[in-house]
Amino acid sequence: MMSQGTAVRGGAMERAIAVDVANRILRIKETRPDLVLFHDGELDAGPAESVLEATKEALDHGRTRYDDLQGLKRLRERICELQLAPDGIAADPREILVGNGSSQVIFEIFQTLLEPGDEVIVPSPTWPTYGQGIRHAGGIPVPCRSLGSDLDVDAVRERITPATSMVVINTPHNPTGAVYSADALGRLLELTLRHDLFVLADEAYHGLLFDGRRHVSIRALAGAKGGHVLTTRSFSKAHAMTGFRVGYVHARADIIRSLADLHAHMTDNVCTFAQYGALRAVEDGAPFVEQIAAMLQQRRDAAIGRAHALFECVPPAGGFYLFPHVAPFLGHRFRDAVDFAERLMEEAGVAVLPGEAFGARGHVRIAFAGTPPDAIAEGFDRIAEFLQRA
Repeated sequence: MMSQGTAVRGGAMERAIAVDVANRILRIKETRPDLVLFHDGELDAGPAESVLEATKEALDHGRTRYDDLQGLKRLRERICELQLAPDGIAADPREILVGNGSSQVIFEIFQTLLEPGDEVIVPSPTWPTYGQGIRHAGGIPVPCRSLGSDLDVDAVRERITPATSMVVINTPHNPTGAVYSADALGRLLELTLRHDLFVLADEAYHGLLFDGRRHVSIRALAGAKGGHVLTTRSFSKAHAMTGFRVGYVHARADIIRSLADLHAHMTDNVCTFAQYGALRAVEDGAPFVEQIAAMLQQRRDAAIGRAHALFECVPPAGGFYLFPHVAPFLGHRFRDAVDFAERLMEEAGVAVLPGEAFGARGHVRIAFAGTPPDAIAEGFDRIAEFLQRA
């Protein structure tokens, strides 16, 4: 008789460290409600009022039924016109698949394009979901260290083997805040064309850039040679729509058809009325995103100034994270960055994520997305006192 247990592929999924941290926060907040929350990658702002109005209008007008599997046609048209075209990406609505956040389409990309044993190069540190999705599809994630302010293309080149199938990039980057330059992306483009590799460009933090930087998309650099590039974006971050669960992928039409075949068996179309909210965000959300980026730059400036007094830390050029180096404090009082983060929360009341969650020991991630300036100051005051006692 067969045992009724979890299948190997299900049991191989690793529990996200962020989930454990969130559960611990709930427990500690019962006795310490003044926790400073530097752990969460979510804005404290809500969506634009116009987005909420459009969503309510959709509900009022009965937009609650199934719709186009690939996403509302009007939404896909406006994504092409107002989000991709301004970045130099010539796109057709048939080349767009709307998903339940970009997380879903990223998972579907791995399931659709990877063969068992395919290697996927992922610059490290990195968002842990990439590795889990690659393994679940039978692929092998191959980390390559890239901790600076730009993509280390030479490190990517060194990890290419005959089994390599894809390179994943994320700009603006989680957790370092790096924004990849046109030069680095151009070199990566040449490399992937030469070796016939897919590129998955995760641009979930698109629009959240600092110091006057402009977003550079590898798909735009590729032009007519970009058929191997898949670009994913999300409404969760810059538009503060995490609960709407709307994102999308732009890719060749034949790839989109294959992704849609899998999509049909997973969820069918994304929540219809949520897509009407996303449509409004596309059509008149640019000023809102600019306001969010300006707010985040103020918080980045406040946070990086305090961080530099305590740690070695590359200033983030986009997104909403710092990724300071805490290794000098480890090995004596703290076992590793996981122990550091746990003790920081329990003893100082400051929640951060350990670098181990992103494949980088000796670091912690500090999020300033949901933390106003006074809380940033309080959090770093507590960290400084904590380190003095270490």
